[in-house]
Amino acid sequence: MSTPTITKILTVFTAALLVSGAFVKAEERVVTTTTAGTISEFSPDTIVVRSETSPDPIRYSYSKTTTYVDDAGNPVSVETVKSGLPVTVHYIHEGERLVADRVIVHRRATEVAPAAVEEKHTTTTTTTSTDRPLTHEERKAAKEERKAEKHEEKAQRELDKADSK
Repeated sequence: MSTPTITKILTVFTAALLVSGAFVKAEERVVTTTTAGTISEFSPDTIVVRSETSPDPIRYSYSKTTTYVDDAGNPVSVETVKSGLPVTVHYIHEGERLVADRVIVHRRATEVAPAAVEEKHTTTTTTTSTDRPLTHEERKAAKEERKAEKHEEKAQRELDKADSK
């Protein structure tokens, strides 16, 4: 084969490879790392987390693309994120900066509901006197009772008088 024919074949072959995307591109790897700890500072552009594994607090940048979720993966409003909350931060390295990609906000231990305990108390109160004024019906009943007692006393006296004669 002649050199121009070989050049044509190589050119066609190279064009076919370009169209098919068979050339190997440089691979870009993004490594996400996680840290668990407690937020010690939360400002408009920085999250500072104290971790049990690191003596120094770790400072992360975050952006509008940073997601905030609870333990179940449900979205959490950024307004609820504050100092003192336990979190797990998923982050990537961008040069010297640590950029938070996802922040999992955990429940505080004090927010965990205690086990349900059912207690039953029975109180019986019997009232024999009252400090409240009597109702109209109660006054009427008391008056009728006194009237009946006086009537019985009068009848008894008359019987006693009749027996003594």
